[in-house]
Amino acid sequence: MQFMKSMHFITIIAEEKSIRKAAEKLAITPSALNRRLLAIEDELSCPLFERLSSGVRLNTAGEIFVHHIRKQQTDLDRVRSQIADLEGMRRGHVTITSTQHAQTGFLIDELARYRKSYPDVTFSLLTCEREAAQTHLDTLDADLALTLGPVMGSGYKTLATTSIIPDAIMRRDHPLADRPALRFYECADYPAILPQHTDAISSMIKQTEIASGISLHIVTRADSIEFRNHMLLHDNAISFDLPVIGKKTSQDIIRIPFHPADMQAVLLRLIQLENRVLSVAASKFAEQLVAIMET
Repeated sequence: MQFMKSMHFITIIAEEKSIRKAAEKLAITPSALNRRLLAIEDELSCPLFERLSSGVRLNTAGEIFVHHIRKQQTDLDRVRSQIADLEGMRRGHVTITSTQHAQTGFLIDELARYRKSYPDVTFSLLTCEREAAQTHLDTLDADLALTLGPVMGSGYKTLATTSIIPDAIMRRDHPLADRPALRFYECADYPAILPQHTDAISSMIKQTEIASGISLHIVTRADSIEFRNHMLLHDNAISFDLPVIGKKTSQDIIRIPFHPADMQAVLLRLIQLENRVLSVAASKFAEQLVAIMET
């Protein structure tokens, strides 16, 4: 579609903030790309970019136009998916943004299960926490989001929730590894490895510290779950993670639940933009996630 191709050129210029860099990415000459841009601006009777010595920058009209382009692309993807659905072939692309705590096990398993039925559907996975995830929905960069905690603001539709209490994670030979359930105060006697402050788990631990009057001895903070688990193998420490559906432990690491009185549950939510009509592929995948979360 020639029209959508020209619209794609505009989004690349906006992303690169340079006609020259955008031309290199699109494998055309800068002069040819500039002529395309000028033709579109002439048709709209207004410029879309501020011309700067260092490149170009979207002006207000340009921002409105680029958002329109993204909506058009989203609608086109949905139409293509619906046409493919009528032909009995599930095609399309699904972008989901997710807290890292829902990826290992749960989301990986569900992606694999879906692709066994519909191998022509492709996926993009963005890793981020709640605020950034909602921004990705707002900008139409994601179809679905798996977030922890309450939804911030309005304009979002919750498709499913599941209540989760964090587990303690430790080596199998840790002194507390034989407990059927842990009390929070027991963790204070050992080093703690936590996510960064912006992570939902870190916020939950902080709330528990305040409520109980017990402070953990935090020796390391790291975003990566894999890094934290590997650190446990070299330290007599405790970490924390969510027992999300399908998540498994390794031979060297064990997870132990907390006593319900010691740790508040958090809601894992599957959300989408409220008035957005999802593509067939995204809608079908959402239905699959809802079914497993509400089991």
